[in-house]
Amino acid sequence: MVSIRAQYSKELYSGDHGFCVALYKNIDTSEQFKVKGIDLPKSLKVKFMIEGDWEDYNGSRTLKLSGRPIILETSGKAAIINLIATLRYCFHGIITPIGRRLAKKIYRVFTEKSIERLNEDPLKACLIALKSEKQDEEKAAAMAEAWKDYTKDEADIKLLERCGLAYRKIASIKEKLKASRGQGIGDAIKENPYILIDYGAPLAICDLVAHEIGFPMDSDQRVIAGAKAVLYKGAADGHVFLYDKDFGITKGLISQTASMLSLDAERVIRGMSNDSRMFKIEKAKGGLCRVYLYSMYTYETGIAKILTRVINARQIEGLSENAIGQALNEYEMNWGITLAKKQRQAVKMALRCNVSIITGSPGTGKTTVLKAICEALPSRAKEEDIILLAPTGKAARRMSKAIGRDASTIHSRIGLGEEEDAGTQYLEAKLIIIDETSMCDVRVMYSLLSSIGDCEHLVFVGDVKQLPSVFAGKILDDLIGSGRIPVTRLDIIQRQAEDSLIVANAQRILAGDANLQFDNQTFRFIETVTAEETENKIVNLYCNTVEKLKTEQERQEAMNAIQLIIPMKKRICGAIKVNKDISDRLIKDSKDSLKVGDKVINLKNDYASDVNNGDMGYVISVSDDEVAVLFETGVEKVYVGSDTDKLALAYAITAHKAQGDEFDTIVVSLAEEQACMMYRNLIYTAITRAKKNVVMVGSKKMLAKAILTERANGRNSVLDKRLEYGRY
Repeated sequence: MVSIRAQYSKELYSGDHGFCVALYKNIDTSEQFKVKGIDLPKSLKVKFMIEGDWEDYNGSRTLKLSGRPIILETSGKAAIINLIATLRYCFHGIITPIGRRLAKKIYRVFTEKSIERLNEDPLKACLIALKSEKQDEEKAAAMAEAWKDYTKDEADIKLLERCGLAYRKIASIKEKLKASRGQGIGDAIKENPYILIDYGAPLAICDLVAHEIGFPMDSDQRVIAGAKAVLYKGAADGHVFLYDKDFGITKGLISQTASMLSLDAERVIRGMSNDSRMFKIEKAKGGLCRVYLYSMYTYETGIAKILTRVINARQIEGLSENAIGQALNEYEMNWGITLAKKQRQAVKMALRCNVSIITGSPGTGKTTVLKAICEALPSRAKEEDIILLAPTGKAARRMSKAIGRDASTIHSRIGLGEEEDAGTQYLEAKLIIIDETSMCDVRVMYSLLSSIGDCEHLVFVGDVKQLPSVFAGKILDDLIGSGRIPVTRLDIIQRQAEDSLIVANAQRILAGDANLQFDNQTFRFIETVTAEETENKIVNLYCNTVEKLKTEQERQEAMNAIQLIIPMKKRICGAIKVNKDISDRLIKDSKDSLKVGDKVINLKNDYASDVNNGDMGYVISVSDDEVAVLFETGVEKVYVGSDTDKLALAYAITAHKAQGDEFDTIVVSLAEEQACMMYRNLIYTAITRAKKNVVMVGSKKMLAKAILTERANGRNSVLDKRLEYGRY
């Protein structure tokens, strides 16, 4: 471990979740050196003590940051502004960083005495500094409360920073602890520093905090935190639970936890057994057991119980088959179409059963069926009788446009927060349709079903062959696999899609046939050898198309129409690198990580601002640490300070991010270096996002391998068995 007194020089690379590489100047030797880490300090006039270890990074000697840099000068303009700017305050129900613009206003008035004045009377200081600001009194009061909150927890915050937690993470943990437990961060960590594991802190940081405050390192709390860390990782990989048996199995939960903590299996079992509120252990076949976080157990069993109750409920007397047939005949006449046999069956099933499923690939007429269901419902004139839902904002807008009725995201309609498992609003309707069900994870589905009151017909819609949800579960696959819910599989390509090479090739991919057809127009393949060549080709294709257009409106229309889909975020030809290359080439007059004109994607739901996870837009202004974005929905939102991390460049996105959306043209990267992410359902999901054209760039060998590699939804879940057998 080395310690260096240093000053920030410039940023060299910015990645996800605050990771960056920057150049610093050694104050004692004047030599420049590279540092990598999370949330590196970037104040030009502040001196820091930086600690870390030297290692090789991309061929050069780089200091890997350890802990949080210590500010050597707590006075001075830059240090004062930086401290105030990073504090988070609640204004009109929205929690956001104060930001450099407002921090500078305070410094302008009080200069070197800003901290002293804030400590004396924070409300008076903020009122004086913000007198020219709109809603100055409300804003000043909110900022004063934030300062009081900071000074109350200052010692605890500095402790957590020394142990390696970034301030924005600490602020987030403070907010969540207050909301969920009504507890301050200092009291919480003194009681149990390992509680931080529940809020995304690594076990190593929990250990450092425990050591600093003298908390016993051989405690049950540490064992429980280790097991939870393994289960959280399992959930991120899609598993609702992990398997194990009494004294551990290879790669089982207990053996993984024991290895992580350098303990034996018996100590892990003993520690876990002392807190039955955290884990649920069930016997399984073959001498194994299923180990759940109790919340995950609640989600899985809750979904099964609610759906079983709906399935077994007395059938509500609705339309007769003849009445539905008449309504469909009328629908066909009005729209000038003829429904296929299975499409008619799907409508009848949806309106005759309490719960049903409609599944099928693009081109099989799912949207036509949904429109027919809504039209055939007896009281179709009443908007409130029908609720249309989808997991993402884009999917909801696409559903609304296709069906001609309002659709909402699941989160916004039931009032579900990002990490909550209960909505605040109940749903009652004759018909509730959930589109893109394959994207729903166990938490979201449990919350949705728990929020439904009286409902005559519940219809799940989706394509089971697409990628499963990002988080734990395989909901649509399990619902179908249970055999308890009637399913209509739409498998006939409709007339309007018969000539589409995209649809035809999608069917070949599903069948495991790697002999795709290319016409060099609507479906093209550009062969490359290396990842570097693939990256260059994709960047040139995109930029050449955009650069030849004259007006900003034409350029944005082209960027809206073309979407690059990259299997991985990192490495060569990863989405992060491709995005930076395109941004730097298209917008040359700025060195900001986000520039005016950049295409961006929002990464977190923000219902107060009416912005959803996955919404795309364009940066319209950048000022200091404030970034304003105009989204495709017409909503304008300003991101301040660390909240800009909720934005990412969106020229290139992953297949998961593209799911539920459509674009005129899709460009898919197929670099062999990304083979670990290449599976049939990823390729299928990627190309079915295209409405008109698909361009594949990379290796045909990689394409064939991906199509022939069927990645079963190999996620640990027994929702299907619980639905089929009850207790399982």
